[in-house]
Amino acid sequence: MSERTALSDDMAAIAFVQRSLLCKNLDGDLLTRLLSAGSLAQYGAGSVVCTEGTHDDTLFMILEGKVEIRKASAAGDVEIATLDRPAIFGERAVLTAHARSATIVARVECRLVLFPGDVIRDVANAAPKFGWLLASLMAGRTKDTEKKLGL
Repeated sequence: MSERTALSDDMAAIAFVQRSLLCKNLDGDLLTRLLSAGSLAQYGAGSVVCTEGTHDDTLFMILEGKVEIRKASAAGDVEIATLDRPAIFGERAVLTAHARSATIVARVECRLVLFPGDVIRDVANAAPKFGWLLASLMAGRTKDTEKKLGL
């Protein structure tokens, strides 16, 4: 990962976040709080963005590139999904405070928007639709993962 830069330094990235399904209905104060806490990071192809089993509650939004979600199983790593712009990932760790449930690897060079979990939780508590969207995303991903792993 390259050094993180403030989201506030990139107007195109700010506009992307503002238009996202997750954020487009946030009121001004909540959106400002979220944007001021956000950062940008670049990951080279093959770089690990986050690792299954680690405790980190960053929420990620794909600005550019594509990532692969991998889950450890008895048969080895299983590719669960591939995500690209404008996908969000990391919601389970943010909402549940559990360890990461999968490893995320940059398939190609990626630029990601990162949000601290505490800020995401505060915004979700203040804006129920925001929290509901994250919870719905988490539930859908859990169901897809269980299906792919035969659980």
